[in-house]
Amino acid sequence: MREYDVLETLVAKFEPYISSMDEVTTGKEPIAQTGNEKLFLKIFTCGNNKDNPLKKISFMRLEDGMIKNKDDKTSLDPGEFTVITFISNDHVPLPLCAMEASFHFNNYIQGRVDIPPLSGTKEYRETFCKPVQELREKIDNLPGLAPLVSLPGLEDFSSGGLMTGHFDIKNKEAAMKCFFDYADLYLSFLNQREDCALLKDPAIVEEGKQKRSAFCQMFAKMTPNILSDIPNLYSDELAKKLAETLF
Repeated sequence: MREYDVLETLVAKFEPYISSMDEVTTGKEPIAQTGNEKLFLKIFTCGNNKDNPLKKISFMRLEDGMIKNKDDKTSLDPGEFTVITFISNDHVPLPLCAMEASFHFNNYIQGRVDIPPLSGTKEYRETFCKPVQELREKIDNLPGLAPLVSLPGLEDFSSGGLMTGHFDIKNKEAAMKCFFDYADLYLSFLNQREDCALLKDPAIVEEGKQKRSAFCQMFAKMTPNILSDIPNLYSDELAKKLAETLF
């Protein structure tokens, strides 16, 4: 599986929702390029379709890149990655979804995925966090899986079931199956939303608006850290542009 298959697989999975969204024109050309190293954006928004439970889906994709090695930050590995965020609509306090799959060719995969909740109420967490935690328990023996923690600065947005780690490229199929299992779980939340009365609770809707905004602001601030792993393409100007566009 080349990195871009992650993008194509997720677009196919979420096609019922993407089909009624508008693709933001970012151009067919990369937003940054050095030689063969290219960074692309693919962004969908709900536009005027307020019935769509998703407000925005953003994909950032690196092709033929050079990425900092996890053990030696002065060393660059040939590789590719996709970073994806699913942002729920303002009136639908569904959890968000944040995913990253970074392939260091012939070496390892850095994977990270969580389904951040937008409410701290017990019922909400039972409905949307407990299934994520149960999924994480099922993959506990996956080689390379990091201990279960909350990422620094994101404690308020943790489902308690974060999947993150560095997975040997030999275990690619197993690691990517787990990665896509999270995507399928998030898709199930979207598909079953009409049967979930708590998503119509005005207090949860309002709490969701506040937490969604805080999440987007926080991830926008983290964008330079994401870009810093691809130093050949990094610039402060690009980091600012991505922060404004992705979130």
